[in-house]
Amino acid sequence: MNLKVKNFKNKAEELFSNGFNDKAFVLLDKAYENCETFEEKIDILFDKALMYDQLNEDQRALECYKEILSKDDTEASALYGVGMIYEKMGEYDKAETYYLACIEADRTYDRAYFFLANLYDITDRYKLALEYYEKAKQLAPNDIMIYNNMGAIYENTNDYDLALENLDKAISIDDTYFRPFFNKGVVYGKLGQDEKALENYQLSISKNPKYNNNYLNLSAFYIERDNLCDALSILNKGIKNADDTANLYYNRACIQMRLNNEIEAFGDLSKAIELEPLLREYVKNDKDFEKVKNDIEFRDIIGDNDDYTKDRRRNSGNG
Repeated sequence: MNLKVKNFKNKAEELFSNGFNDKAFVLLDKAYENCETFEEKIDILFDKALMYDQLNEDQRALECYKEILSKDDTEASALYGVGMIYEKMGEYDKAETYYLACIEADRTYDRAYFFLANLYDITDRYKLALEYYEKAKQLAPNDIMIYNNMGAIYENTNDYDLALENLDKAISIDDTYFRPFFNKGVVYGKLGQDEKALENYQLSISKNPKYNNNYLNLSAFYIERDNLCDALSILNKGIKNADDTANLYYNRACIQMRLNNEIEAFGDLSKAIELEPLLREYVKNDKDFEKVKNDIEFRDIIGDNDDYTKDRRRNSGNG
């Protein structure tokens, strides 16, 4: 890379890391104008694409990757980049096409196998997901996430022995990562091995106390066993420690209703909806709140009082 391009590129990256995004892109454009080789132009376009991706400017990132592909349609990293952006945008068919094209261009591109497998996983195509995770595993045999994700799929398909085998392999690679322990908690819970389930959920919490699903799953475990007090206790702990607490407040409100603590339940429900307004629609059909669905305070919390008043007037002939 010639010195002028290199200087523009380095300064742009420094500016971007310090939040001066517009100035960074101006310098990358200058770097591109001074490129003398095809390889230099590709390098600058990759920089721009990655920056746009970090800023969630997906269309601009796509434009950069596709400009690279217009110069070389076999550039595996650009094909992979387009696939990642399309997946991020929820356009899974297009993402699949580009991941497959990346693999065709470079059979050793393990991340393409991995994220294609992940795509099949999230779209419930488990057989294909496992097939591509196996291929990714051949290229990256010590990737903890491959084994963790395969374990989670086998748990979903009720292949518990294979689930535990893969999750134990993940833990053998890195026993500081919480997800394999979390997934083992799910497996052992389904197997009815309560002590092992609790042990693994607690290990998951100890390794990542900020992950809200640790507390949600463990509280559900207690609820299924009619142990509402322990369910309440674990949600209390989650609300103090987790990053995302909306669903924790919501579930605690449900438990408070079961314990006939309506004041506490309404307080938690109000906080849950404040943090996540989408819960407002969900709660309307929740059986835990069936007995209070016509209470003015409850309808005030879910923002339904006006409609309720209109309906009541209409039914009484006063509307």
